[in-house]
Amino acid sequence: MLTCELSGEVIVEGGVVTPSGHVCSRRILLQKFQENGGLDPFTQAPLSEDDLIELKTSTNVPPRTAASFPSILKHLQEEYDAVLLELIDTRAALQETRQELSTALYQNDAAIRVIARLSAERDAARNTQMEQPPPEKKRKVAAAIESQNLSEKDLQEMQDVWESLKSTRKARQKEASDKAWSPEQHAALQVSQQSMTLESPTSLAVSASSIVGCSHKQLLLYDAQQHKVIASVDASLSTVDIDSKHIAGGSDSGLLSIWLYQEGIKLAHSVSVDQAIVHVQLHPNQTHVIVTTQDGVIRIFRIEESVPLVGVYKNEGATLTTGALHPDGLIYIVGTTTGTLAIWDLKNQVLAGTMGGGSPVVDVVFSNNGYHIAAAHENGVIVIWDLRKQKEVTRLETPGVSSVCFDATGKFLVYGKKEGVSITAVKQWDKKVTIPCPGVERIVWSEDWLVVSTPSGVQFVAPS
Repeated sequence: MLTCELSGEVIVEGGVVTPSGHVCSRRILLQKFQENGGLDPFTQAPLSEDDLIELKTSTNVPPRTAASFPSILKHLQEEYDAVLLELIDTRAALQETRQELSTALYQNDAAIRVIARLSAERDAARNTQMEQPPPEKKRKVAAAIESQNLSEKDLQEMQDVWESLKSTRKARQKEASDKAWSPEQHAALQVSQQSMTLESPTSLAVSASSIVGCSHKQLLLYDAQQHKVIASVDASLSTVDIDSKHIAGGSDSGLLSIWLYQEGIKLAHSVSVDQAIVHVQLHPNQTHVIVTTQDGVIRIFRIEESVPLVGVYKNEGATLTTGALHPDGLIYIVGTTTGTLAIWDLKNQVLAGTMGGGSPVVDVVFSNNGYHIAAAHENGVIVIWDLRKQKEVTRLETPGVSSVCFDATGKFLVYGKKEGVSITAVKQWDKKVTIPCPGVERIVWSEDWLVVSTPSGVQFVAPS
C-alpha cells in the first residue's frame, strides 16, 4: 500500500515517482505543477509530466490497520466524511430527478389538454360538415352561377358610360396629346429621386392623382401631388386597380377586397371567389368590378353592400394569366397559358373572338384610343394587334419582358424588362429609347411619370 508524500492519502490509482524518488498521486502532483510553475515540489528543480514514472498498484487496497488510538479516530473521521459526501450527492441527484419528473408530468398534462381541445374542434367541424347540404347540391348552385349573364340594368349602366366616353374620346385624345411628352423628353427620361418603399411589389395602378401599389404583405396609397405615401393597409394581394373613389384588390387565395380612400383607406366590401385571382379591374362606371380567376372564369360584381355577382363568362378549358378592359368599358380581353387572347363582348355577352397562341401571356393592355392591343409573352415576344381588324400589326423581340403599357395618346408603347424600361413609337417600332432600371416587373404610365416596380420597390421615371 502506497501513500502520497504530498497529501498522505492512500494511492489507489494514478501513482507516479518523481526523478528525486518521491511517490505521489499524479492528480495532486499536477495540481502542484500549476501552483509552482512546473517545479518539483520536493527539490524545486524543473519538472515536466514526461519525467514522471507511472506506478502499477493493486486496485484492491486493504484497509489500513490502526497502529494507535489517534489513527483509529482519524480513520473513522475519514469514513464518516466519505459517507456524508455520498449522502449529499445522492440527495442532489434525487432533487434533480424530482424536477425532471415534475417537468415531464407538466408536459404530459399539457399535451393531453391540447389533444382534448383538438378532438373537440374536430368533432365540432364534423358536426358542422354533416349539417351542410350534400356536395351534389353545391355543384348545381355553382353551375347555375357560372351560367349567369348581366341583367338589363347592369348592362344599361355600362352602355351609358360607353356612350359618354365614346362621345368625348376625341376631346380626351386632344387633351392627352397636348400634355404628352415629346420625343425629346423621352430621350431625357431618367429615374427620379422619388420612390415608394414597397418590398417585392406584385401590381401597380394609377388614377388622376393617386398611385397604388401592392405586395403579398401590404397595400400602399401614394399621393402624386404631395409626393408621399398617405395610407397603407396590411394585405396580401396579387393584383390591384384604382379609380377616383375605390381601390380593388385580388389575392392568390381568391379574396376580392374593395376599399374607399377619400379619408385614409377603409375596407368597404370583400367577397371570396375560392380561386386564385389573376386580374381585377374597376369599370369606368364605378359601380362594377371585373375579376378574372386562374380557372378560366370572368366574374362581374356590383360594388354595393353584399357585393352581388351579376355576370359570369367562362373560358372552357383555359387557364387564365391576366386581363384588360377596353377604355370604353364594353370589351374585355384575357390572356391564357397557351398564348391565346380571348376577346369578350360585354354588350352582347359573347366571346367575340380569339387571337394568337404559343407562349403564355404575362401582360396585356389596350391603348387609350382603343385601337391597339399589346400582349407580352413569356418567351420574350411582344405582339401588337389591331383590335378593329383583329390582325397582328407587328411583334417585338424583347427577351425578359414582364410588362407593357401605352401612353395616354396611344402613340407610344413602353415595356419593362430585366435591363430597364424601353419606349417605342407606334408604327415606328425601330425608334426606341431605353432607360436603365434593372429588374423591372410592372410598369404603368401616369400623367407625370412612368411608375416602375422592381424587387426593391417602386421607382418613378420622368424627364430630367
